[in-house]
Amino acid sequence: MKYLYSTLALLLALLVLPIEGAQNWSRLQSIPTSAIIPVLWDGSISCTAWRLSPTILITVDHCATDGEGIDINEVTTPDGVLKVITRDHEQDLAAIETPVSHDANLLPSDIPLTVGQPVAAIGYGGGNPTPFYTFGVVSNPLMKILVNPTFAVDGLIIYGGFVSGMSGGPILNEDGLVVGVVKATGPPMGIYQDIGVGVPQEVFLKFLKGL
Repeated sequence: MKYLYSTLALLLALLVLPIEGAQNWSRLQSIPTSAIIPVLWDGSISCTAWRLSPTILITVDHCATDGEGIDINEVTTPDGVLKVITRDHEQDLAAIETPVSHDANLLPSDIPLTVGQPVAAIGYGGGNPTPFYTFGVVSNPLMKILVNPTFAVDGLIIYGGFVSGMSGGPILNEDGLVVGVVKATGPPMGIYQDIGVGVPQEVFLKFLKGL
């Protein structure tokens, strides 16, 4: 019963989801893979991070915790062991500082998302050694997801599932601009295999303004 409201809302969102034709994703080909890096745990890929600026990476906050959900102040990446400089527990976002400067950075978009808009996510999913894309459409740009009977979080609902390991990766529009951050395969524990949940655009942009 505790997930009843979230389930009903998700089903309703999918019922009104328009069917879109083929999209042109040619601009994604210009995104350098060096802008997307893996977050490692015990030597294996656990999550994804991406470059917001030459020295700042963005990921989700739950990727900056240990196996028991306790905050850690450093994460391991190919850039080295990096410091978490700020985090938002409630909205599940974290910023990481890297001393390895890169020009391959991704830009956010402040153009509001609409229902039925095509999006793509990129990350290190399924243990793949290189980043890859998954594609979907926006089902609900901003929806309250009931985590338990007394706590709800904001979610960007994507019809088109993500893959384990993509958490923290960017969600992109057709122009290759970031419109959200991959959060989970489906609420609350991967129940809906064809539904992906992201940190919503307006939540993500507010976090960036605080950096």
